[in-house]
Amino acid sequence: MKKAEEILARLLEKGPAGAPAFHSLFGGWQEIAGPSLAEHCRAYEVRHHSLLVEADHPGWMQLFLMQKKPILARIRQRFPQLDLRDIKVRVNAAGARSAGKPRPPAQAQVPQAAPEAPSVEPPAPPGVPPSAEIQEALAPVGDPDLREKLRLLLQELERRGAEAPD
Repeated sequence: MKKAEEILARLLEKGPAGAPAFHSLFGGWQEIAGPSLAEHCRAYEVRHHSLLVEADHPGWMQLFLMQKKPILARIRQRFPQLDLRDIKVRVNAAGARSAGKPRPPAQAQVPQAAPEAPSVEPPAPPGVPPSAEIQEALAPVGDPDLREKLRLLLQELERRGAEAPD
C-alpha cells in the first residue's frame, strides 16, 4: 500500500503548472508559519490569489494576523509562481466542538481591562523584564520575534490592569 503523500506527489507532478508549489506550500506549512502557529492555524486553500487559513481559536487567529505580513513575504519569496497577494484567516467554528477543545494562546487568558480613555503612555520598553506570569505564558512560544511582541503586549495589558480602578 502506498502512502497518501506519494500518491499526491505523483498526481501533482502530472497536474497543472504551479501544482508542485501548492504541494510544497501546504507540505511546508509548519516551516513557513512556525511550529506554534502551524499547530493551531491550518492553510487549506489558495483561491483568487489569496491563501485561506483556518485557526482553531480566535486568539490564535489574532496571533496569526500579527505575523501575516512576514508569513506572506516568506511565501512570496519561496513561491513567486503562486502570485499570492493576501492571506485570509477565519476561525474554524467546528474547532471548539471537536474531540479536544483547542487551547487559546497564553495571552488570551490575561484579563483585559478596557480603559475609558485611550492611554497616551508608551508601552513597556524592550529592556523591562517580564513578570513570572508573563514568562510562564511565553515559554511555549518558539519564534523570538513573536515572543517579544507578545511580551510587550502582555506587559502593556498588565500595566493597564494595575492602573484600572477597582
